[in-house]
Amino acid sequence: MNVIDRYLLRKALEDRGLDADEGTLYPLRSRLEHRGLLVSGWREADSRKERCYRLSNDGRLMLDELLEEWERLNASLDLILGRSRFVA
Repeated sequence: MNVIDRYLLRKALEDRGLDADEGTLYPLRSRLEHRGLLVSGWREADSRKERCYRLSNDGRLMLDELLEEWERLNASLDLILGRSRFVA
């Protein structure tokens, strides 16, 4: 599983066009961890400790379910809007 620190998470979101400040990410990380969907720990990096995060097994299952739901929603919207979807 991928392990990521908070700075890399923010950078990855920004690189994909989603600007999220720390005031948004901290409560989200906290809720996900409280619900058992995210696991955090400490690691040594550049002679300092940094907190890092990864999806738990339950978090991975939830992500897979949400992605499937997203695909169904998109397919339904495409039908409603008269667009065809090409699946590779």
